[in-house]
Amino acid sequence: VLFLPVLGTLADHTNLKKGLMMLFAYIGAVTTILLFFVQSGSILLGGLLFIIATQLAAHRANLHTAKIATLGERVEDTFLISGSDLEESAGRVQLETDLLKQLQL
Repeated sequence: VLFLPVLGTLADHTNLKKGLMMLFAYIGAVTTILLFFVQSGSILLGGLLFIIATQLAAHRANLHTAKIATLGERVEDTFLISGSDLEESAGRVQLETDLLKQLQL
């Protein structure tokens, strides 16, 4: 909320209006889609999905497929992502580092 006036001014006075609109639309769409997995009593999952979606958007990553498999008590999550920032191994390492930092693991 505090950044909305600044972002609005930035969008109005630069050529970033379309890019910012697309970025926030993608962030909103991905987080809304991921909220499908949040059930009552699992607010932590919603926060986790928000952190993941925010970091993917920050690294310009596109989420193509998300597969969640339950094997007894074990859960495996597999995501297929792509993006120009992820073509080099340094970009992939930076995404992993930023995710772990946000999750404080």
